[in-house]
Amino acid sequence: MRCRAQITSGRPPGPILKTSLYIDTSAYLSLLLREESWKEVQKTMRGGRYFSSSLLLLESHRNLVRLVRLGKIKNSEYDLLCDRLLSDRELFIIKHADF
Repeated sequence: MRCRAQITSGRPPGPILKTSLYIDTSAYLSLLLREESWKEVQKTMRGGRYFSSSLLLLESHRNLVRLVRLGKIKNSEYDLLCDRLLSDRELFIIKHADF
């Protein structure tokens, strides 16, 4: 009984939250664009801190530009998605590339 108390004494009661998640560009874009798997990504992301590289922002923006050029999203959608990208960047701890 004493051993159990020592193991659990440092953890507050309740569900264990994910402490950190690395989010790559494809996962973020599926959420941003509401692609087929976006609900699964959203569910996985709940309750964590989000890490990514600075490439997430660059690649996401580049993909939005590509989608406009291909006619898959309208200019007005592009503007809204870019605004969301800019506001979402505050949710991430961004690791910048070191050269």
